[in-house]
Amino acid sequence: SQTWYGRCRMIKWVSIFRKRPGMSDQDFLRHWREVHVPLVKKLPGLRKYVQSRTVEVVGGMHFDGISEMWFDDLQAVQKLLETPEWEQARRDAENFLDVKSVTRILTEEYVAFG
Repeated sequence: SQTWYGRCRMIKWVSIFRKRPGMSDQDFLRHWREVHVPLVKKLPGLRKYVQSRTVEVVGGMHFDGISEMWFDDLQAVQKLLETPEWEQARRDAENFLDVKSVTRILTEEYVAFG
């Protein structure tokens, strides 16, 4: 993969979202962690997956969580979107997310320090 100022350049897919309307926080977290994670683990080309639960919102819009997925490059993301594993994970998201609230951003991560 290419480098960006001497560091390995990867693609990070960031998704921010709200839980499905009417779903409790406990049920949302349980499904996201216990049901969805095993599906995400099967995604081809995925290098790392992180879930972050919102603990406080300071200004702006409210979201209940953020997920981050790392891939080697954009081609790996494009290949993923054509797989049955992706379709299964995408369908499962409808069980616990407000799908209209989902915002997805593909980024190049630059680690300035740490």
